[in-house]
Amino acid sequence: LIAYHSRNNLPLSADQICIKNGVEKSEWQLFHEQVEKTRKLGEGAFGEVWEGTLSLGVFRGRIPVAIKTLHSSAISTDERIKFLREANLMLKLNHPTETDRVKYCSDIASGLAYLEMMCVIHRDVAARNCLLGEEETVKLSDFGLSLLGIEYREKHMKNVPIRWLAPETLKGGRYSTKTDVWSFGVTMWEIFSDGAHPYGDIEDNREIRHGVLEQRLKLNDPIGMPAEILEVMHGCLLFQAELRPPFHELAKTLEIQKDARLRKNRLSAILHGILHI
Repeated sequence: LIAYHSRNNLPLSADQICIKNGVEKSEWQLFHEQVEKTRKLGEGAFGEVWEGTLSLGVFRGRIPVAIKTLHSSAISTDERIKFLREANLMLKLNHPTETDRVKYCSDIASGLAYLEMMCVIHRDVAARNCLLGEEETVKLSDFGLSLLGIEYREKHMKNVPIRWLAPETLKGGRYSTKTDVWSFGVTMWEIFSDGAHPYGDIEDNREIRHGVLEQRLKLNDPIGMPAEILEVMHGCLLFQAELRPPFHELAKTLEIQKDARLRKNRLSAILHGILHI
């Protein structure tokens, strides 16, 4: 509404007062009518916590939220400052969204596609070896185990990351770009599992090795992983190495998925803005 009056130089009242430079609403600022409290969850010295919903507009619907409120009376200035300080801290926190995670996978696949083109086997693809840089770009790191070549056989399998290794590596110490693809599938699982440890409920690495080789142990599907991305991960974790897709295909597929989500997010933001003009 402010943008509309400012853009069209329309007065706000009978006094013919016009907005010259309107202050735009920040993304975190909400209208009271967007928030609806449904059930009180708890109460403390300063306020209450409610279960509720937040309206994101006609096209995005409502989402469940927790609402923290201050008591309406008998609140000191210090208590109000503490409340606002907590809110200010939470504004700085931004948990990765589905789009972020798809982008992380796309960035990693792009880096591995380059290694594939250069005939380099990374041999230690895992979330711990991916660095998050500027503009949320992910870079591959730790090339200490990397080798130049198409295939390599390791005779002494000591101090190796069992939980990320492909079946052919666990069985005969064989490494190739296809074993990197398997490790990338495990890395995708980590990204969509909030950094959880693969096969985290099993402590014995020998049990994991036998389970993977006997095809009776598989990573569970992460909650919230989109079906299209889940299909990519399953392709990376195929038991037969020759059936796993090459990285140049993975990079292309994930880039398409990333771009589709970015376009959808931009469209939603535009529509959200239009609905609140």
